[in-house]
Amino acid sequence: MHAHHLAAELAVARVLSDPAGRRGVLRTTLGGYPDALGVALDRHYAWQAAFWLDLAEKGDARGDVYYAQGCAAQVVAALVQTLCARGRTWLTNEKGSVDVAGSMPDAPRAFGARLNVALKGTDIDALRDLAREVTSKG
Repeated sequence: MHAHHLAAELAVARVLSDPAGRRGVLRTTLGGYPDALGVALDRHYAWQAAFWLDLAEKGDARGDVYYAQGCAAQVVAALVQTLCARGRTWLTNEKGSVDVAGSMPDAPRAFGARLNVALKGTDIDALRDLAREVTSKG
């Protein structure tokens, strides 16, 4: 859970009960996806894919599959957050986030399918190619 997910929940969640009207006021105040948030999230996440890929490669080289896969998951999180930030699209959690990121205008061709193939075998080179495509557009 990231702090900006709380704002996303406020922006997109269906309010079941708000007798005092506070959530409605907050949602109106939020006024959509702030450009400053998109810029900040892009700045925060875009560089991380390369960082986690380097660590995944080291883990893979020493046969530490668990560590390499954990790093690969961080690569995916960074790519998804970067693409959605650039597309000014809210994410509330990881569920379905690869599909959402893949629908962004700057998403690499067949982003989700390629990501799934790379993750099934922890193909670090395939992940690196996707990361290069995402970060080169920023």
